[in-house]
Amino acid sequence: MALNNKPEDRPSNFEAGRPYGDSKSIDGLLLEGAAIHDRFALEDGGVFELTDCYISRELMQDCGLQQVRWPQPVLAAEGVEALGAVCWTAIMATPPFCLIEATRA
Repeated sequence: MALNNKPEDRPSNFEAGRPYGDSKSIDGLLLEGAAIHDRFALEDGGVFELTDCYISRELMQDCGLQQVRWPQPVLAAEGVEALGAVCWTAIMATPPFCLIEATRA
């Protein structure tokens, strides 16, 4: 299983995750292989940053993977207990990431 930037998440939506401690930016156009910069705010005030690359669903499926599945994220009971279900409504409706399950031949 892998976690990747959701291909349908456009740069105009990259700040939507800010209330959840996540923001993204891109230097240029959203094209295959473009660098997407993720910035995660940590509870201790620190920041975790990583660079992801834009990959379309078509390219993911064309790279030799088999039995490709795109499971939907599931809200953990701990998150609901801590902050309530309503808190998570926006990010669960349009998650900025996707999960990928596959096998490689």
